[in-house]
Amino acid sequence: MSLLEEWESGTLSWGVAAPGSSQSAPVASAEASTAGRSTADFFSLSTVERQISRGRGQITAIAAANDTVVVGTSRGFVIRYDIAQSTTPVIEVELSKASDAQFGGIFLDPSGHHVLVNLRVSGSSELHYLHSKWKKPRLLSKLKGTDVTAIAWHPKDTNAVSTGPMLVGSETGGLHELALEERERKEKTWRLLADLPAPQLGPGMPAASSSTGPLGSPVRGLHQQELPGGGILVLVSTPARLYVLASQQPPPDGTSSLEALFAAPLGDPRTGNNFIDMPGGVGLGQLQVFVPPGASALPRFAWLTQQGVFQGALQPRPASAPRTPLDFLEDRSLLPFQDRANQPCDIAMTQFHYILMHPDSLRMVNRVSQKNVQTLSLASAPGSTQGMTTDAASTTVYLYKDEALLEVAIDDEERSMWRTFLDRGDFPNAFRHCRSQAQRDQVSLAEADAAFDNGEFKAAAALYGRIAKGPPSFEEVALKLVEAGASDALQTFLQTRLENLSSDDKVQATMVATWLTELWLDRINRALLEEGGEAGEEHQSLTAQLRAFLAKYVETLDAHTTSALLASYGRIDDLVHFATCRQDSETVLEHLVQQGQAHRALAVLRRPSTSPELHYKFAPALMAQVPGEAVEAWLAVQPPLDPQRLLPALLRYGEPHSAPRGRAQALRYVQHCLNHLGTTDQPVHNLAVALLSLDVDETELMDHLNAAKDSLGSPLYSPQFALRVARQQGRRQASVALLCQLGLFEDAVEEALGFDVELAMVMANRPQDEPSLQRKLWLSIAKYMIAQQPQKGAGSQADQSIKRINELLREAGGLINIEDILPLFPDFVQIDDFKEAICQSLEEYNQQIEQLKTEMDDATRIADALRRDLASIGRRTATLDLAAPCARCKRPLSASPAGKPLPHGLGPGLPPFYLFPTGNCFHGACLAAEVLSLVRGPKLDCIMQLLQALSSEVEIQVGGIMAPGQLPSKLVDLRKAVEKEIAYEDPFCGEFLLGHVQRPFILPAEEKEARSWAL
Repeated sequence: MSLLEEWESGTLSWGVAAPGSSQSAPVASAEASTAGRSTADFFSLSTVERQISRGRGQITAIAAANDTVVVGTSRGFVIRYDIAQSTTPVIEVELSKASDAQFGGIFLDPSGHHVLVNLRVSGSSELHYLHSKWKKPRLLSKLKGTDVTAIAWHPKDTNAVSTGPMLVGSETGGLHELALEERERKEKTWRLLADLPAPQLGPGMPAASSSTGPLGSPVRGLHQQELPGGGILVLVSTPARLYVLASQQPPPDGTSSLEALFAAPLGDPRTGNNFIDMPGGVGLGQLQVFVPPGASALPRFAWLTQQGVFQGALQPRPASAPRTPLDFLEDRSLLPFQDRANQPCDIAMTQFHYILMHPDSLRMVNRVSQKNVQTLSLASAPGSTQGMTTDAASTTVYLYKDEALLEVAIDDEERSMWRTFLDRGDFPNAFRHCRSQAQRDQVSLAEADAAFDNGEFKAAAALYGRIAKGPPSFEEVALKLVEAGASDALQTFLQTRLENLSSDDKVQATMVATWLTELWLDRINRALLEEGGEAGEEHQSLTAQLRAFLAKYVETLDAHTTSALLASYGRIDDLVHFATCRQDSETVLEHLVQQGQAHRALAVLRRPSTSPELHYKFAPALMAQVPGEAVEAWLAVQPPLDPQRLLPALLRYGEPHSAPRGRAQALRYVQHCLNHLGTTDQPVHNLAVALLSLDVDETELMDHLNAAKDSLGSPLYSPQFALRVARQQGRRQASVALLCQLGLFEDAVEEALGFDVELAMVMANRPQDEPSLQRKLWLSIAKYMIAQQPQKGAGSQADQSIKRINELLREAGGLINIEDILPLFPDFVQIDDFKEAICQSLEEYNQQIEQLKTEMDDATRIADALRRDLASIGRRTATLDLAAPCARCKRPLSASPAGKPLPHGLGPGLPPFYLFPTGNCFHGACLAAEVLSLVRGPKLDCIMQLLQALSSEVEIQVGGIMAPGQLPSKLVDLRKAVEKEIAYEDPFCGEFLLGHVQRPFILPAEEKEARSWAL
């Protein structure tokens, strides 16, 4: 059976192994492939340069790499272009002037620095090497006669100065290793690696031969790439066979990778499955390898054969250990030609398409759908030349046609690949190539329907959940899963839908999350029932998942609804967890306190995010359960808590029957507030009094009462409250002190007499500013002590009592005497017992009498001195210069006052001037005017009336002015009355001076002038 018959019958073998390729489909015609789909704009031809050969003949060979294009012409010229810069040639070299010179191929390394040109002249071949820095090529003499048809550049060692180890194939099937250096004139390495066996043209047909012997299979394509671990993978293509050679280990020292790889004979089945046979023609066998940009996908290869395009992917890391080199080829398939009579002559690869060159057209075939998507016409004339090459760096496909250079422009060939993969049922790749949510929804829907039809409900639910918009609706999918009885799938659908909802779908997200919560709770209950009511592993696992779900969607779930749902299922711990996730510390604390877990509640309160308000709210409950730990927590809060707001939790411990442990902790906190926080709040101090009063020992209570005062000495606590508490608890010493603070000295002394007379004496001395009260207090003490005196005949006890009363008199400091207390004694008391006290009292009286006599003598002498001073004042005189200025108007006293200081009609009858002991002198009218300006109210009216009366009286008298001896008595009386009001003191130095304080700086008469100075 021929290879073609094997292919048509489906028994075509790969090497000696069974076929592992996927099912292939013929390439349809262009008209059928483009029907109903707009793909005509995927590819187009654009002209790069119409005369790229620059008149040197037609283009017969081309190579491109790294934006560099090298062409060979029919006249033996090699022209190099830097397409990225311009279409002006960089180098133009004439290799041969022979008329029969032909280019067998031009090979350009991926960096664009090294060019190898195969030139056929007079039936022989020669290889020329041209570096990008050279102006002239170099003939490689060792390769003379070798018709080079393919070169595989080293993927790593090729650089600007060295080609690295190249794999070179020839027309006769020879495989050589070649290495060149820019600076060396000779070949660095040149060795024969292997000879391919001669092709078999068919059963019973001889192998090809020449006059020198049989010919090997011509090499049409080569590719080499590194494998992980230092190995190497090589592909060799001929018209009828594709060799795959691989070595996963680094070569031995002193041996190159290629030399080690070709150590075994090629094509020998005993060496392993390392080739694939395919019926081929003479002109076919080209090999193309496409490396996706960024290495996001595996490199793909295409082998052009007579039957079609054999394609696949190069996998450097197979899933399982490769048994043969063919295991490095994945996704192998044959894309057969429908019209075998119209065979392509060349092939180029893009990411998703093959560009097949025919003499009159270019056909673009989608490698996934295996359909012809577009055809571009190439008008050809007899004798014209054409060919293709690919720039692997820029993935640009160049086409030459006679003397012109064209580019196959690619316009977003990926845009409809999602539909192509979807039609083939390749859902992962279809989803990967979607560009919009609508496309992703279509892919998810198709995949979900397929999974549901296959009974894979959970997978289908996850896919349905990814659909954002469009049919089916949320309700249809949910009902569909419910009718199928797939509760787990329903939960998966809801979970996926929730994860894919946008932030704008808050209502639906809340609904779905709530439904999911109920499904989780139902599963947990069912697991608990299946485990006999005990929490097993499944129950614990589901609980953990529920809590993770609540934590993740805490912002989505409605707090009230979710809390009610958890409570209805009795999931109190989960309810606490949910509240914790919401940072609802109040709810957490409520449940923890209700369950008596005070330590956990305090841990929540210690969190920095917890509001201080919660300390106040839960203080009573925590103080009742763990008073010591609660106080520790309060002391650790910064800034400190407000003690007044914690009083409701502490007041109960001020009662007599409160728990001693809690009382001690309450006192500890209150003392911290007083001693460290400096609290001055009266309620806190009152609580301190209440707590301290419960202690039998009054030392601390008295210390607090004495110390708790402000800077003015006022108590910081309420004395009334403290007195009431002290009396209730029987703290008599504190009661006495508090009575004194309230000014109830009589009650304080009375209280002190009940248990300590010495304390009563101290209290009696407290009212220092009220001697009469002190006397009364001392008398009450004396009365008490006399009342406590034993009856007559008690002997030494009576003597001791008399002695104490004598001491009382001395302690009183003279406030009471023996005569004050004698009436208090009974009649049988002998006066001899108080002889000393009576004598002392008499001596004190004598001293007082003598002191009074001394004081009366001093008073008599002072009165005599005053009488003498008053008598001398009437005879006092002073000398006055009439040129002295008036203190008010500054004019001399001999001159009249400036202006009219007094109103019209006032002033006659006044003396011409006044002189005061201070040295100030005034005109009579000026003095009256000054006093009038300083007085107010009734005094002003009085002075004005006196001045008017004086003026009237003067007018009555003849002449208005009279000598002093001629003044009538009424006029003299009026003048004295006026002088008594205006001249009893200097208006600039006496009480009148206070009137100047109220005088404005600007008088009303000066306001007009002041306004004239305003800015």
